[in-house]
Amino acid sequence: MPFNRALNIATKEGNHKSVFTIQEKTALSGIGCTADLCLFVRYADRNTMQVFEFQSWQFIKPGHETFYIHGEIDLSTYSFIHLDGAKIDLSDENIHSMLYSKERPRGPKVKLFRIDGHVESNVALSIIKGFFPIEELSDEAFCVS
Repeated sequence: MPFNRALNIATKEGNHKSVFTIQEKTALSGIGCTADLCLFVRYADRNTMQVFEFQSWQFIKPGHETFYIHGEIDLSTYSFIHLDGAKIDLSDENIHSMLYSKERPRGPKVKLFRIDGHVESNVALSIIKGFFPIEELSDEAFCVS
């Protein structure tokens, strides 16, 4: 389910999870790969503002390297107020649990960037698209064209 629809559901139900999958036959020097993108969206009513918080992981197999994005969107302006990205090493068990349950595992990570302050949605979504290695998944999940 695309990002904007996930936000609408999270507003009504409090949270939402979407999973996207692709098989890329030409990636990784022609040997191919399978990639999944998991997106969790949560509505939060804070003392000073209402926000959407989201976490997204892109898993590329073979391997355990996972690309992770975390962000927050201010509902009064629909601009991003926080965005960070990292690489995380997750086991096959962690990845399977995330794809088939509501578990959000943690693992050793290296933070690659952090942005705080108001960032227009189109700029933040372009950063997300550039960060995730399999563009087709981020295009579908975040409706970036």
